[in-house]
Amino acid sequence: MQLLVRDYDTNSVLLQHKNMRVEYIPASPAIMVSESEYFEALYQVSAGKVTRFEDIMAYLCRKHGAKRVELIHDRVIGYDEQISIPIWREVSTRGYRNIASAVEIVRQRS
Repeated sequence: MQLLVRDYDTNSVLLQHKNMRVEYIPASPAIMVSESEYFEALYQVSAGKVTRFEDIMAYLCRKHGAKRVELIHDRVIGYDEQISIPIWREVSTRGYRNIASAVEIVRQRS
């Protein structure tokens, strides 16, 4: 695909225009992994420890020998099972807990 690129100065006067080629690079093929397998990996995190979503996905990539994995929702999870999943052991890339998981912990304690 060819795009016409125009550069303007601060007074909106056309300085130059040239053709620029845009190349699309497809994502690497992904292996589909069930959400249940993701939760199993989350259960393996020791009590008192935390992990990141990215780290679990990297673990699943190594486990399946893939460059990239994607999660698929393989079944409906009931409420009783939802509250037993230790989502509070997962933090964001910057180390913050998910607010929804913190609210769920308070609900469980009360």
